[in-house]
Amino acid sequence: MSKILVDLSEFPVFHLKFPPELTREDVDELGEALLEGMRKGKIATVSDINQIAMAGYPASIRQYFADMVKRIHGQFPNIAAESVYTDNAIARGVYTAYTYPTKCFRTREEATAWAVELLRAAR
Repeated sequence: MSKILVDLSEFPVFHLKFPPELTREDVDELGEALLEGMRKGKIATVSDINQIAMAGYPASIRQYFADMVKRIHGQFPNIAAESVYTDNAIARGVYTAYTYPTKCFRTREEATAWAVELLRAAR
C-alpha cells in the first residue's frame, strides 16, 4: 500500500497526503490511482505537503515522479487542477516559484475551493 494517502471522498477531487519519505513504488501506486480516476473524466488533485522536509525528496525520486506525471498526462490529459497546501510560508513560496501551474495555499479548504473551481470550468 502506498505511503501517499489518497482520499477519494470528494471524487473527482483527489486529496493526497505526502509522507516525509517516498519510494518509486509509492509513486507507481499513485500513478495507477490517478490513471484510474482519469479514465472516468476530469480530476483535480489537492496535496498536503506538510510532512515533506524543506529539502524535499531526493533528486532521483523527484525525477521519477515528474516522469510519471508526464507519462499519465500523455495518456489522459484529464487533470484539470493541481493544488498543494502547507502551513509553512517559506515552503509555500519555494513551491510556488518552482511548480507553476500548480498553485500553493495555506489550507486544505483554500486549495480545494480553487481546484473545484477549475474542475468545474474544465467540464
